[in-house]
Amino acid sequence: MSDMGYVSLDVQYIDGTKIESSSNRYTFVWKKSVAKYKEKLEVKIDSILKDIDASIGADLIDSQSDETYVPINSDQLHEKIKLLNQKMEELNKQQ
Repeated sequence: MSDMGYVSLDVQYIDGTKIESSSNRYTFVWKKSVAKYKEKLEVKIDSILKDIDASIGADLIDSQSDETYVPINSDQLHEKIKLLNQKMEELNKQQ
């Protein structure tokens, strides 16, 4: 078409129109809402880990066992999850 003079390729325009569709209704997500949800989720995970630590500690006190209790460190858990995600990405790239 550009050879015939109908279309000029000198300038390109990008259309950012968003059209709601019933088939694609819930796949568009705002970045701020994702960040907000992630922060709330991390707070909830930390709270759950603290509850787990408290329950394990209470169970160990009740059982009077000689087992050594090591509390769950959420920073170490986050690091291990990050490493697992990186390994999964590498495996997906290889396939």
